[in-house]
Amino acid sequence: MRRSVRPRRGSVLVEFAIIALVLYLLLAVTIEFGRIMYSAQATQQAADVGARELSKTPLPAGMTFEEALAHETVRNQVYSEDYLVLNLTELESQLQAGETVTEYLARKNAPVVNRMLLPIMIVDHIDDTTTLLRYPGRLVRNPYPHASAVIYPNAEANSGHWYVEIPLVAIAADGTETLGPTVQVFEEVKPTGQPEGPFRVNAASVPEWQRGMVALRINYPYQAAAMVAYPPQPNYPPEPNVNQEVVADPDAADPRFGPNAGTDGLGRLTAMGKEVRPYRKVLTAQAFARREVFQSPTP
Repeated sequence: MRRSVRPRRGSVLVEFAIIALVLYLLLAVTIEFGRIMYSAQATQQAADVGARELSKTPLPAGMTFEEALAHETVRNQVYSEDYLVLNLTELESQLQAGETVTEYLARKNAPVVNRMLLPIMIVDHIDDTTTLLRYPGRLVRNPYPHASAVIYPNAEANSGHWYVEIPLVAIAADGTETLGPTVQVFEEVKPTGQPEGPFRVNAASVPEWQRGMVALRINYPYQAAAMVAYPPQPNYPPEPNVNQEVVADPDAADPRFGPNAGTDGLGRLTAMGKEVRPYRKVLTAQAFARREVFQSPTP
């Protein structure tokens, strides 16, 4: 007696659906964790180089970290927030034939830390006419006193320039987002509860053995393109965390989709018929170096 193969065909479809879901999860985890490891390594290398270069830059002994970042030598050679947002639309006219942005910045002797951060920057189309290559985070357009003529050739004619800040986000158990304070991409590591860091040699609020130290932190907001954010669950496991995605808040100012979309750069994805937030992790790379060179006092 011949058996029917129809039930078997139906079971194959069910098996394929289950296996495909598992394979997708494995593929997404592999890709995203590979990206996050690459981003963490690139950020750490940039922090190491930044701390070393700052320790060897001749600056006054009594200068604070914030004053050092505004110093012309540091801005030209080590790090400048002007290079966190590159206007590719404007740069097209300045590139030589076949020249890449990396080669262009090397030709212009851009700060070394900014060049090291270039591989982990993202392309962002903010409108139909402007394309940016920028550091992830909240894109802010604001007049800035240190605008670089290399990146912004029409700086004086523009009303302001783009730069980046990183908002910290707290997610409640129900998935509600709360925007906390913002942090800078390039900042000093300060002792807990102290208003001043160890960069200044005669910093009174810092122990003597810590003074004259470059304590550098670089923050990088990693946003996943294939993984969804979930609120913390006190009973997980074993209580399942499925169908409790962090839902993206409606943002009429920027209705685009993508891992870094939205006015705060938190991203908006589609999963299971919902507009959700991608998995997010603010990576922090720290580096420390003793200051070795000081500027000679003015006679």
